[in-house]
Amino acid sequence: MRITALTVATLMVSQWPVSSPAGDRSFDCATPGGGFTIAEGENGLELYEGDKKRDHELVREVTIRKREGLCTTGEGDQHAWETHDYLLEIRTVIDGRKVPLLFLCELASSGIPASVSECTETVTHDKRLKAAYEQNTPAPESGAFEKEIQASYATRKNACGKGADTKVEIGDGRIAGPGFDCSVSDAKPAGTGLVAYAATCTVDGKKSSEGIALDLGNYEDHFELSLPGRPDWLKLFPCTPVPGLK
Repeated sequence: MRITALTVATLMVSQWPVSSPAGDRSFDCATPGGGFTIAEGENGLELYEGDKKRDHELVREVTIRKREGLCTTGEGDQHAWETHDYLLEIRTVIDGRKVPLLFLCELASSGIPASVSECTETVTHDKRLKAAYEQNTPAPESGAFEKEIQASYATRKNACGKGADTKVEIGDGRIAGPGFDCSVSDAKPAGTGLVAYAATCTVDGKKSSEGIALDLGNYEDHFELSLPGRPDWLKLFPCTPVPGLK
């Protein structure tokens, strides 16, 4: 099963401070602007839209990067620390419709006692996912789509030139098609061929700032696009040659 991505947040890999008390942990899991957040509750993860708690269904979790290590004091004592950055996909019901949401989450934990003021950090495990379509993954500072994928697409195979109801245009920082128009920035590789973007969209007459995602690496002849408020991925078949696609 593949991730459905509608939201994106800036991901920062944390370095846990050595002065943290034993057993300390932090958890941050949110959509851009904090419209939706995930919190740890007594019975598991809880979804909030602002202050309103919502029922939800957990779909899947995909690790982006997980780091484990030790801090060794001058006396030779070793204390473990861990950071885990991951994508969390959930479904919730909004206005009577099931809506998929994608969160970028960061969990950090440390077993370093408060009495330890200095220690030498070493990394014992570092797992990182890379996008399968890495050559078309925009640099984070670009804030726009790579030139190689800026082109015209059709939402059905062999439908290029068949009309506006199947035409999608990807430009520098903008993607538009039947029923939607998005201004896009802040690309983040999301593993397994996915790239998530911060975006401001109008989709089917409704405005959203919950972001979009492109699947750039799991199909030979097309890309796929996830839009806020739409449960299904939109297929994008290139109307001009695009590197990596047949």
